[in-house]
Formats: sequence, structure tokens, C-alpha cells
Amino acid sequence: DPTEKWVLKEIKNLFYHIKYWYAFFKEHNIKINIDPSEHGQTTIIKQIALKLLDACSVGKTRSYPTTQKGVFDNYYANDIFFTWGLDSAKRIDKTSNKVDNIIISGFPYITNRQNNLLSNSIQKQFQNSNIKLRILLLDNVHSDENTSNRSLHKHNRLAQVIETKELEKFYSSFFNWFLEDKEIGLIIKSKRNTIINSLPNLNNKLQEVIETNRCHIVKKPFQILPSALTDVCDFAVSINTFFPSSLVECIIKNKRAVIYDYSGVFEDEQNIKSWGIEKVIFRNIEQIINSMKKFKKNPELFSSIGNWSNFMKEFDPFNDDLGGKRIGEYLKFLQENFNKKFSG
Repeated sequence: DPTEKWVLKEIKNLFYHIKYWYAFFKEHNIKINIDPSEHGQTTIIKQIALKLLDACSVGKTRSYPTTQKGVFDNYYANDIFFTWGLDSAKRIDKTSNKVDNIIISGFPYITNRQNNLLSNSIQKQFQNSNIKLRILLLDNVHSDENTSNRSLHKHNRLAQVIETKELEKFYSSFFNWFLEDKEIGLIIKSKRNTIINSLPNLNNKLQEVIETNRCHIVKKPFQILPSALTDVCDFAVSINTFFPSSLVECIIKNKRAVIYDYSGVFEDEQNIKSWGIEKVIFRNIEQIINSMKKFKKNPELFSSIGNWSNFMKEFDPFNDDLGGKRIGEYLKFLQENFNKKFSG
């Protein structure tokens, strides 16, 4: 039976890899394994090997967890998992992957010198312009599949892929406003440096936007934290098919933020949906632009636009840039106790 042979082959392959990682962890006396990988067969294999050695694995929030059922299956094969705040802790706890120890550390990343230099460069670029509102635009990878097909649309949502036509609409709408209002400054921080240039229908308009010198495109966005750009923006706007981590970073930094929820993912986000519709969550790009225009004209009257202040502590109760230090202190304590156990 070909199927039976294939299954036996996969089982042998699985045991081979478990044996490899068991030997590796044992040889190097590893009791705490920290792996940036969030999911996949290898993370499960490593976890099995660690369990056999009475060791443990540690993970932390990178992609902000969604409330959609089934999306984060086979993620976070960890004994200890650090989250930014209570909101992300609840989301992890509700997934099918039960983590025994969920610890709230606060946002664990801090901006580095390279990011500070970028922020200073943008400040210098904008300083001679009459800019009244600086907007940070955040995106993700896109696909031009025919997503009118419901199954393809669902696939794109699960894969965090934006429909190309929607990404073009997103940028085109902001570019139109930007070109008609000389008091607007734009910062574009793409997921990848090829995204903005891979939208052929925007080439001419993009060039026109760049020539104003009121738009800064982050040329090497890899490992540049959106939160590092919050010093030079007033508003962050994101398009995504999930709750974008990049936007949460900006919210934690006390910036106004809105999301273009074209895919309807926030239909499942009842906690935020109950107060955030047409304030921080918009299904229509024109509504975002019009709301931000109103805010720009009268910030006090339209202060609810992009305002997450009543929810911010759910994302990070500390808001002190010491999340990484807390994680380090916990791991030091854990290592010390492993040392006592195995030396006594």
C-alpha cells in the first residue's frame, strides 16, 4: 500500500529528527531553548526532544495573535511564552495550542541606534515643510489572485496576504489626499522593500509623491521597528488581513492609529469592535481619509479618531520599554534554578 509506505517513511523521518535534536541538546547541556520560529514541524520536534530531557522551551509574541479560530493551530510549541499584555495573553490562551505558562512582560523590543538615525533623518527632511499632520503608512505582502472567489479570499486572509487591488486603493487614496494638501507628510514603512514598487498602477503617482520631498519611504524596512518611527508621526494607518503587530507597536507608543479592515477580520474582534467602529476600525478607505481630514481640521472635536487610550493598557500595562529586561531576568532566574537542580 503506497499510503502505508509513505506514512512509515514519515514516521521514520520524524524519529530521526527527534533523535538528532535530543542528541544536540544533550551534548550541549541545553535546558532552556529560545527559538524565533513560531510554528512548523521542527518546533514540535524540538519540543519533544526537550521534554525527553526534562528541559524547556521559551517563546515570545512576534505576530500579534488573532481571534480567528484555527488560524494559530500548531503555533507556539512552548513551555513558557511571553506576551506584551493581557490582551495578547488572552488570545494565546484561547488558541488550540495550550501553553502552560503565559507571562506578561510588556513590549520586549527597544529601538536601536540605526532606527534613531532614521528618525532623525526624517525629522530633518520634514523640518522646512509646513507639515501639520505626519502619517505613517504600514502594509504587508500582496497577491493579485482573483480573490472574488471566496476560497481564495479565505486563503489570503489566513496567509496574511493583502489583495493587490486593495493595497493599490489604500496607497492611491492617501496619495491623492497628500498631493492636494501640502500640510500632509507621509512616511511609508513597508513589510518588504519591494512592495511599494511592485504596484505598477501606482508608479507615476508614487514618483509625483516622492518629488514633493514630503514623503519618506523607508528603503531598508527589514528589522526596522514601526515603533521606532513614532517620534516622527502623528498617525499610523495599516492595511492587513490580521490584527497587525506593527500597528499595536505604534499604539503602545501612544500614537493615534487606524486600520483599513477591508477583509472584515475585525468582525471577530468583539472586544474592540464594540467601541472602535469608525473610530479606529474602518471597512471603507474613503471613511478613513474623511475622518482624518476632520481630525486635522479640528482635533478636539474629532478626538476619538485613532484614539486607543482607553484600551492601551490591554496591549502593554507597563509601557516602559523594559519588556526585554523582564524576560532576561526571568530567564536568569530559570537558569539559576536549573543549575541548582542538576548540580545538587
